[in-house]
Amino acid sequence: MNQQKDYMRLGLAIDIACKKLPQEYTINIYIEQGAATVELYDIDGELCEFPTNGESLAESIDDAVEFAEAKQCKQRRVPSGHCNCFYS
Repeated sequence: MNQQKDYMRLGLAIDIACKKLPQEYTINIYIEQGAATVELYDIDGELCEFPTNGESLAESIDDAVEFAEAKQCKQRRVPSGHCNCFYS
């Protein structure tokens, strides 16, 4: 993938996260030279360990959103198959 497509994909991932991330969940992105880390915090402010391959920042953001959606479904006790989450 070329650099312009990477930037577009990252922008799209952030835009989707702003729309789909459950209320009161937060995603923090930490950037330093040579690395970036995505952290997800739940409604209680607890750090969530979510599965991700970490191949790109955009994919990590997508994975965090999907995990948060699934966790929220479990907390609300949404029956399996009724949640539109990847992890349900």
